[in-house]
Amino acid sequence: MKKKIISWLKHTFKMKNKKSNIQILIIAIAIVMIRRGVRWILDKVLFPNNEILSYIIGALIGIIIIYIDDNKIDELGHH
Repeated sequence: MKKKIISWLKHTFKMKNKKSNIQILIIAIAIVMIRRGVRWILDKVLFPNNEILSYIIGALIGIIIIYIDDNKIDELGHH
């Protein structure tokens, strides 16, 4: 079992194209930074005195946006 896991990890993280892997890393960091910024803004604007209510309303708004967008989440990976 351990050999299978190690083999899978080596196959998964094999760097075929270093440039594209660095670009993916930069994009991932940028997405996390955007997420943190949006979360901070929502925490300050959306019910700043009630953290739990802010999280719940923020999650509901996110769900509504996805629903209004006609559930096109699976199209994000297809260009």
